[in-house]
Amino acid sequence: ILELKQKALESEQFKIEAKQNKRNLELLEKETKLLKEMQEKSQKKIKIGKIALLVSVISAIPIGGLFLSGKQEKFLLKIDQSVTQAYQKFEFAQIDGLITAMEAGQDFQQIYHNDITFGKNPIHTPMFVLRPILDHIQEKNQLTSHQKAITAINFSPNGQYLASASTDQMVKIWDLQNSQYINLRDQQDQVTAVEISPDGQYLASASLDKTVKIWNLQGNLLKNITQYEAGVNALSFSPDGQYLATASLDNRINIWDLQGNLYQSFNAHEGRINALTFSPDSQYLATVSSDTNAMIWDLQGKLKQTLKQDQAILALKFSPDGTKIVTVSTDNYIYIWDKKGKILNKIKGHKDLIRAISFHPDGTKFATVSDDLTTKIWDMKGNLLTNLKGHQQSVLTVAFSPDGETLATGSKDRSIRLWTLKQPESSLVFKGHENSLISGAFSPDGQTIATTSSDQTLRLWDLEGHQTLKMSHPQS
Repeated sequence: ILELKQKALESEQFKIEAKQNKRNLELLEKETKLLKEMQEKSQKKIKIGKIALLVSVISAIPIGGLFLSGKQEKFLLKIDQSVTQAYQKFEFAQIDGLITAMEAGQDFQQIYHNDITFGKNPIHTPMFVLRPILDHIQEKNQLTSHQKAITAINFSPNGQYLASASTDQMVKIWDLQNSQYINLRDQQDQVTAVEISPDGQYLASASLDKTVKIWNLQGNLLKNITQYEAGVNALSFSPDGQYLATASLDNRINIWDLQGNLYQSFNAHEGRINALTFSPDSQYLATVSSDTNAMIWDLQGKLKQTLKQDQAILALKFSPDGTKIVTVSTDNYIYIWDKKGKILNKIKGHKDLIRAISFHPDGTKFATVSDDLTTKIWDMKGNLLTNLKGHQQSVLTVAFSPDGETLATGSKDRSIRLWTLKQPESSLVFKGHENSLISGAFSPDGQTIATTSSDQTLRLWDLEGHQTLKMSHPQS
């Protein structure tokens, strides 16, 4: 009787194990099918160059593992940590997170090589990391960018090219249609400014090596201007494309034609010149200095107006029609001037330092951003139209879209927000940068936003918050 009972128990155990193995095989088939689907999805969503790892890992990741040695358990713990890192990376560096998950999958494959028994180990298999990553990945491509901080970016008028400058002594011309770039290496010190001419034919760069260089967009050096006694820290093309103005650290303004011939040269301020910009009609040049003054000059170097404030001026913008000028200073005031230098309005604009100004394309209003975490939109009489709140730290960059319907802001909190002016109570949040934003700009067609950050990356976004391109610094 006991022998019969024992055989019955063994038979029942065999049936249970067979049923369990059948379930495991079915689960394996489902997971293999899912992984193949994810492979197809990933191929549509991302381009990472030659990463054979994607194919080898996603094609088949076995699961299970009921009986593990001590060495295997340690290995699984390491994989589990990698999975956690993949989740953490994905928030700010999506492709890096994906690669970490795939590497964990490859390790996972080693330990579960021929075991199809799904055990009780609570480890999160890389499959379960890859699935949400591939469902939510926004970063489409990644190129190597600068090795140090990016100091300036500028789109070409047709939007095909983007120029960037860096303290790594490099200028890059990015071909956005083909995801390629050209390195311009002739600078001997950090590059402080870069700008593409209004006709899209030339690129000018300024450097602390006391030179200004004019290139074509194929990367050929056309003119190397060396007639400087100090480093050059700012430049600007005239809107009509006839002239290039530069400011150097000896407080001198030089105006050049595009063949590199000196048109005019004059001393401008007692303090360092921080910025310069032409009026929309190309007839005047405005300079901003640490000596608390902004000055308006004609192209012969004659001083036309002095815009004097009590504190240092941080930024200056002409209205699109050139009839008004807006300045902000370190006392948190906003000044609105007419073109003759008369103060039309003085506004206590923010509770903390004002960082930047952007005019609406129609010239009827402008936006300011501040360390007080707000973005404010004003009319030309100084009335507050909208107070935008959402950033968690200082707001550093602001730009209206070319059609004037949206406003992009960048913050020290590492995010970009896109505000719709018709519904300003909410915003779309773009996340990806790992450090504070430095600059942001819309492409000429308004469909792309370029941003730079202290994380040494340059990123491109569509208007839904998807990263269309990430240009990251090379890993040492």
